[in-house]
Amino acid sequence: GVAKAIRMGIGAEYLAEVHRRRRIVSMRVAQAADPGNAPGEIWDLDQRDASELSVAECRREYVAKYRPLLLTGVDGLTRPSRFTLDSLADTWGTKCVAVHVSGSQTAALSAGGGLCADGVEVMTIAQLAERMRAGEAIYLYDCALPLKIPALTEHVGVPVYFAHDWLHRTRALHAFSRSWPSLFVGSPGTRSSLHIDQWKGHFWMAQLDGEKRWTIFHPDDAWCLYPRWDDDSPRLDPVFPDLDAMEADPLRFPLLRRARRVDLTLRPGDVLLVPGGAPHRV
Repeated sequence: GVAKAIRMGIGAEYLAEVHRRRRIVSMRVAQAADPGNAPGEIWDLDQRDASELSVAECRREYVAKYRPLLLTGVDGLTRPSRFTLDSLADTWGTKCVAVHVSGSQTAALSAGGGLCADGVEVMTIAQLAERMRAGEAIYLYDCALPLKIPALTEHVGVPVYFAHDWLHRTRALHAFSRSWPSLFVGSPGTRSSLHIDQWKGHFWMAQLDGEKRWTIFHPDDAWCLYPRWDDDSPRLDPVFPDLDAMEADPLRFPLLRRARRVDLTLRPGDVLLVPGGAPHRV
């Protein structure tokens, strides 16, 4: 595995860090006593209205302490009105976006003749809306507006609590210099896997239309979620088993009960702050 990774151009220091993280998880699991009999502590999710939460308190009590936060009453998220599927299709319908259509991990042509790589098809927003209305389970996932639909960024407001994003203030360009704000549009029933975002940065999400069910785990409890690192394709962030499968088999996955978590439904107008490094599923 190591030799193959080096041939792939992955540096020795990177591999050493991957192995270090794996060893830490193995040590914590080995040290856990009676894992099935120790449910995790309660991890509270505060709900605050923007009218009574200052920027200083948000940064001090939530961002700095890696605490999740549900914000209500945040104005000016999109202009001139809140985005919906219909409004996006009517105004930006000719714009092309990459849409997740399946779980495939191989590059191929789609049945309809469009480009399809890693389960992704390129289509217009109007086509996205049409296929969603027809009941197809497709997902516009993390579409970077400054790169893909720059004109749309003029109609998006960043809440004052999150306007201090240091990744937007670096002199040198990096992988995420122009990645945010981004747009998610999903059919009913679409979901993400349990994962940790790259670079373990805090992030926020505003719900504009519909509802989204979230499960968020404490960043310090990722070791309870049976993380693994693939030697053939090593990366710093681990992959996790399917959360539904873990919940359905507590005898096989006893550590899951130790993990502090919050479960919530995000509704139109809600804004969620997710702590950096927190495993989550949407």
